[in-house]
Amino acid sequence: MARWVARKYGTEHHEETIEFADFPLNLRRILSCFDEPFSGVVSTYFLSQFMARHVKVAISGDGADELFGSYFVASPGVPHGSL
Repeated sequence: MARWVARKYGTEHHEETIEFADFPLNLRRILSCFDEPFSGVVSTYFLSQFMARHVKVAISGDGADELFGSYFVASPGVPHGSL
């Protein structure tokens, strides 16, 4: 799908296949990148390494849950408008 969209709109498109062998070779570095929230760090690590070879800045949707309050722990203590 991404390849099709890139062709349709004439954008640059890069692909990379991550092999299982890449995981143990990078495990120590991946573990040093853990932070909150915890999920997705392995895939994000490989994606970030890949993107860094092609661009200086990338925008993702990460952080939207905290911004819009869909995590209970990131929700404000007092609901908006209740004061």
